Amino acid sequence: MIGRERMTVASQRRIAERTYELTLAGRLVQQMKQPGQFVHVKVAATADPLLRRPLSLCHIDRERGQCTIIYRQEGKGTALLAQKQPGDAVDVLGPLGNGFPLEAAPAAAGRCWSAAASASRRSMNWRNSSQSAASKW
Repeated sequence: MIGRERMTVASQRRIAERTYELTLAGRLVQQMKQPGQFVHVKVAATADPLLRRPLSLCHIDRERGQCTIIYRQEGKGTALLAQKQPGDAVDVLGPLGNGFPLEAAPAAAGRCWSAAASASRRSMNWRNSSQSAASKW
């Protein structure tokens, strides 16, 4: 079920040039189920920029009620998002997308995911742990 919530920025850090790791906290995390899902984030309280930014979920921690997103600052919207500080609120719509079970992904896809996340291995820990990746979702 798609929900809408003003989630709180738990942390935000620059992990590479123009690339950020954003952790949001809120009840909406409990509805996030599978890898491949994403959220739409409204980056400002005003109508400018008008459109929400679709951002993929990188990690979900249901116990702490937090989800992590890694994004690249490219335009005005993501530049505004990059300015958010812990404690700030952002309007989030989601989870969206059907997702997919990790067990169904070909072995090569796992290597691609790992390569794409090389800038933030910590937040991708579900890919490298001894625990089944699917069980963390």
